[in-house]
Amino acid sequence: MKKIKVLAFAVIALGFANSSFGQAAVGCPNFNFENGDTPWTNPDATLWWNAGWYYDHGTYTVYPSSSSATIPYYNQVWNYNSDPEMLDPHTSSYGTQRFFQIETNVNETDNFTGGQLKKVHPGSLYSARIGTPIGGTDASQLRYRFTVSAQNCLLTFYYAMVVASPSHTGYVNPTFQIDVVEGNGTNASAPLVKPCAFFEKNSNTNLPTLEPSVWHTSTFTDMNGPYIYCDWQRVTIDLADMIGHYVTARIRMSDCAQVQHGGWCYFLCEASNPSLQASGCSQGANIVEVVAPAGFAAYQWYINPSNN
Repeated sequence: MKKIKVLAFAVIALGFANSSFGQAAVGCPNFNFENGDTPWTNPDATLWWNAGWYYDHGTYTVYPSSSSATIPYYNQVWNYNSDPEMLDPHTSSYGTQRFFQIETNVNETDNFTGGQLKKVHPGSLYSARIGTPIGGTDASQLRYRFTVSAQNCLLTFYYAMVVASPSHTGYVNPTFQIDVVEGNGTNASAPLVKPCAFFEKNSNTNLPTLEPSVWHTSTFTDMNGPYIYCDWQRVTIDLADMIGHYVTARIRMSDCAQVQHGGWCYFLCEASNPSLQASGCSQGANIVEVVAPAGFAAYQWYINPSNN
């Protein structure tokens, strides 16, 4: 007689992996953009909210010297904007650019990376892009609200960045951030749900030397170059101890604070249950192979007695 055991795993370290993406977890419709481009090209605010995501845009001139998660992002005031078609108003030779866009061509690459970086994460059908190649001290944010459940408490974020000549220091350079906060996330300094529910990456021209397995200098260059970019990376946030809480996941990308240089990112989100089912025989010992999500450095395993 076989028994089904539910094994829960705790993620110890972050990693990178190519993986496939199914439908969004319970309570998180369109969290992984499985609706594709349809909701985003309709400026109707009702459809925009039904798509699950809110778009915010802001500008900044003051920035803190520390990257501490307790400091509000750039001390800036976010201006709510329900139109996903919002265009970058700054003049550029790159033509019209949206601050937000869904990418649907799985084979298309970013021209500013010399054609090396795919706009859609390998194994996925869609990704989102925020930010533009045009400078102007712009910062863009996407917010997703949901109630944490046992089916959606493991959040995985995949991201890739492209930035122009980030030769300054700290927050002056284009910066990518992820956080998960209590409530609807409209307050820039909303409290984190837990200290580890925060991730950021400041860009820097030296990153291809400091992190050569991840960051690269593009063969493409122009008056704003050189451009650098990072391959798709993964960040995971475990909210298993936040079940029942109403929270907001926020993804942000900024330009260079010195006006001229742009920065943008591609990302994809996934919500899942941090447990796996394994079939075992109750009458004797046998070998059971359980395959965990790829790309993490290590795991801690234990039997979940409640099978949740």
